[in-house]
Amino acid sequence: MELSDGTRLAVHLHDGRGLLLDLADVAGVRACAAGHGDQVRVRTTCCLGRPGPAGLLVRPDGCTARAADSGDQDTRDELAAALRSWCGTPDGAAA
Repeated sequence: MELSDGTRLAVHLHDGRGLLLDLADVAGVRACAAGHGDQVRVRTTCCLGRPGPAGLLVRPDGCTARAADSGDQDTRDELAAALRSWCGTPDGAAA
């Protein structure tokens, strides 16, 4: 997958962390990763040549853990739940 900055998805997974792509420039999508910074990198970008979801959570092995069609609250809740499933409770949150 080529991103708008000319890089490919795989380049952003070399450090062994997951990746949350904010593909629609929605602050709420980026906020879902709050507290998971040591496990998940966040990038605001878009995919070239194809319409895509608003957000994409990619595991360190390159598999998609969750795709979000929009940036609405229900979608953000689903992204946050997927992050908790893959990364545990965020730093600073009640367990």
